[in-house]
This record gives sequence, C-alpha cells and structure tokens, in this order.
Amino acid sequence: MARKIAALSLANLTDIPEPCGGCCQWNLETRSVAERLLRDWGHCGFLVYEDKRPVGFSVFGPPAYFPKTGLFTAGPTSADAVFIACVFVEPAFRTRGFGKRLLQAIAKESHRREFVALEAFAGRDADRPPAVPVDFFLKEGFFILRDDRRHPLVRLEIKSLATWSAKAEQALEKLTIRQSVPAKAPL
Repeated sequence: MARKIAALSLANLTDIPEPCGGCCQWNLETRSVAERLLRDWGHCGFLVYEDKRPVGFSVFGPPAYFPKTGLFTAGPTSADAVFIACVFVEPAFRTRGFGKRLLQAIAKESHRREFVALEAFAGRDADRPPAVPVDFFLKEGFFILRDDRRHPLVRLEIKSLATWSAKAEQALEKLTIRQSVPAKAPL
C-alpha cells in the first residue's frame, strides 16, 4: 500500500474527506477556511493518502484566523502557537499512524515558520467537534495547557519535539543493522 502526505493546496481542497469539508466549526466550511488561509497566509494543511485515496487531512494557521477559539472555555489560544483547527483520519484508517504523520508535518512546517508551539482544542466528547481525543494529543507529547470538561486546550512545544527528533535521527544513523544470510541446506 502506497502512503503519501501532500501539502494542502487550492488544487486538492476537494480531496478533504467528507463530512469534514463542509464542517462549519470555525464559522465557515473547512474548505473555505483553508482556501482563505492558503491565499492570505500560505501553506496551512496536509492531506494523507493511501493508494491515492484521501484518508485524512489537517488544517492549521495563526490563531487570528480562528476567532471562534475565544469562545471555548479553555481559550483563547496563544499568539506564539500555530492553532491546529482540524486533524481528521477516516475511522477505518485510524490507529495506522496517519494522525501522527499529520502532526509531525504540522510541527515541521510550524518550526520552519518560527512558531514555538502547537495548540489545539481536544475533545472529551467524540460526538462534538473538535473530536480529536485528548488521549491522542497526550500520547503525541502534548500537555493540557488549560483544562475543560469538554474541550481542553492542549499544547506541544516545538523546540522539545525538534530536539527529540534530531536525537532520534542521530541514534538511528548510528545503529547498524546486520542482515543474516540463511545457511545453505546440506544436500
């Protein structure tokens, strides 16, 4: 199975899986929010594909593009952080690492833009947006910045993630993997 992650663009906005493309959590449909971000701010999301089928996506940007975040009890978001508005993976494709790959791509892009952190409103009630579970974010290194019984604000410091990632890459480079060759069977 071929997996691919691609930057969200005006050309592939229609690949955002349903029903998320039409979600109006941030006052506009997700596709409209992404289109505005792409035109005003630039790169603002990723699509993840399996065998050319879009199975997940993310949308992120400066908090100013998401004024409704101030209405959350745990809000508002911090000015030094990129706000993750959406991370969605189709249910049949969850637990395969797609969400983690989307977060890693967001962190890398945000670090490149010199933001210091990522923030998102996590969900404790999967039936209400944002539905990304708190446990998912915590497992990926986020911490609860401000708690709320429904939608706590979670945060990940990018510097710590970048340092950990660099150290992990160095350790992998030092690792020597030896491949064993099976012995020939006696005739």
